[in-house]
Amino acid sequence: MTHTERDSQLYLRHSVNHLLNYAQETIAGVHTENASDDLPDHVEEGLEMLRTVEEIVHYEAALHKADDPRLSYSTGQPITVIEQHPYAEPQDDGTTRIVFHDVQTMPYPDGGQAHPICRPELNQENNHA
Repeated sequence: MTHTERDSQLYLRHSVNHLLNYAQETIAGVHTENASDDLPDHVEEGLEMLRTVEEIVHYEAALHKADDPRLSYSTGQPITVIEQHPYAEPQDDGTTRIVFHDVQTMPYPDGGQAHPICRPELNQENNHA
């Protein structure tokens, strides 16, 4: 199943920007015990570079109308999917309880849960061609 150039732009706009945002939060320690308001200069500069890349992707997507809130790609696959993922939630008595949280994912236009370069089965096929 092939997809359009606009589908690729939509994927970049949604999925790649999400990854960039998550990378920024991870580097800054936002969701970790190591969060700090005072990061080294080189880390701050790296985060600023990631923010710039995120803005560039968003800008270019908007130029080609790939920032619209469509619910699916031209292939019929949804742009975003809400899934339930289990997490271990600590309890006051020291035990944990399994709970489910909504997690938003951004599948590739062919319906794959990852970009083709991140799928081992597709990489093996392409390496043998």
